[in-house]
Parts: sequence; C-alpha cells; structure tokens
Amino acid sequence: MSIEERLDKLRLKRGFTWDELGIELKLSRAMLHYVRKCERAMSERALFRLAEAERAAGITPPLISYGEQQPNAAMLHDTPAKKVIAKLRRQVEELLETINELES
Repeated sequence: MSIEERLDKLRLKRGFTWDELGIELKLSRAMLHYVRKCERAMSERALFRLAEAERAAGITPPLISYGEQQPNAAMLHDTPAKKVIAKLRRQVEELLETINELES
C-alpha cells in the first residue's frame, strides 16, 4: 500500500479533515498535499508518526523498514544525489572550457 493510500485510509478511518490529519502527524496541510501528489517524500520521523497513528486507529501499518519506504515520484526525481550530479556536471563543463581556452 502506498503512502498516499495509507494517508487516505487513516484520514477516513479517523473522520479527519486534511488539516486535522496534519495536526495528528505534525505535518502541514501543504506537506500532506505534496506527499499525496508524489511531489515530496515523508521523513522517517513522519513515517514513524504515521505508523503510530495507524496503530492507534486500529490499522496495521505495512511491515517495511522506515528507511525502505516505497519510492514515489518525489524521491525518484528530486533526490539530493541528482542535484549534486548536476552541480558536478556544470563544474566539469566550466573546467573543460577553461582548459580549451588555455590550450588555444
């Protein structure tokens, strides 16, 4: 079950609005929106709070390690590694330009 499905299930089971669910999980309504749209990933702490809230509501959370959350679009497309790689590529391009200038 995806994080988005888990959030929906918990909200409906508890009869919460998205604002109330955010308060329960200590997340802003905006963050919940981003997670539901796969634009952001939940932190391990937030996933732990989600699992605790699910247990309190009588829902059994999935048996996955919090460090192994199912990837969503945000995790696949907006990772720190991709940002570092993009920065390194720019630096390499600048170095190659400098080398070309010095050789000519």
